[in-house]
Amino acid sequence: MAFLPCILLPDRVNAICNLDFMWTVSAPPSCPSPYQQSLAPGKAEKAMKREHYYSKTWKRIWKNLSGMEGLVNLRVELMILGRQEDLWEAQEFQFTKLVHRPQQFRLVLPDSVARRMAGKIEGSNCTVESIDCSMSGVDVPES
Repeated sequence: MAFLPCILLPDRVNAICNLDFMWTVSAPPSCPSPYQQSLAPGKAEKAMKREHYYSKTWKRIWKNLSGMEGLVNLRVELMILGRQEDLWEAQEFQFTKLVHRPQQFRLVLPDSVARRMAGKIEGSNCTVESIDCSMSGVDVPES
């Protein structure tokens, strides 16, 4: 998704009506990685560049999605690796305010994250669902 506008011509990108994708992520883009103090300066610098790239890619993907003119239905399922689910807060999902074009925008999150975020994620066309509920078509109840 980050490079879709580089691969397809703008007319082709804007002709996409339905988009459903699963995105595997780890820690939130705003969460700095815990660098070990024993890392050599060159290795710590490389690790920081990777972290910066992750944050830039996160923003680029949401910018690309918000710019798709023909998008009607969008479903994004975030698979969060490891035990990183507790690190995700509402601020990480501010992009939902930017994604206006699809009539239906379904953001599918792991159950624990979806329940914590219920009522905290904004977006006029955004519905937050639990991965477990997504399978059955049931929305996460608002708390």
